[in-house]
Amino acid sequence: MNLHAQSVLFLADLLEEEATKREKLELAIDHLLNNSIYRLRWILYKIDVDEEKVTSILRTKQPDVAKQITDLLLQRCYKILETRRNYQSDSSIFDTI
Repeated sequence: MNLHAQSVLFLADLLEEEATKREKLELAIDHLLNNSIYRLRWILYKIDVDEEKVTSILRTKQPDVAKQITDLLLQRCYKILETRRNYQSDSSIFDTI
């Protein structure tokens, strides 16, 4: 197997793994929606997911509420990571002083 084929298989495995983790997160959110909405709201609050967006999603009462909340949660997590990366690179300037 050549390097290109190995790379494609590696990326396919990563995407499959990410999809599996996303599905598990969505199942956990669905469980909390059905069994402990207050705990879910507390978790989302601690991660600083936009409460207005969450409330709007909950009011729609559509069947994909867990998916929509999962999307919001992941967007917020990606934003947190992006912000940390930006500040990490800026903080290296102060390390040289």
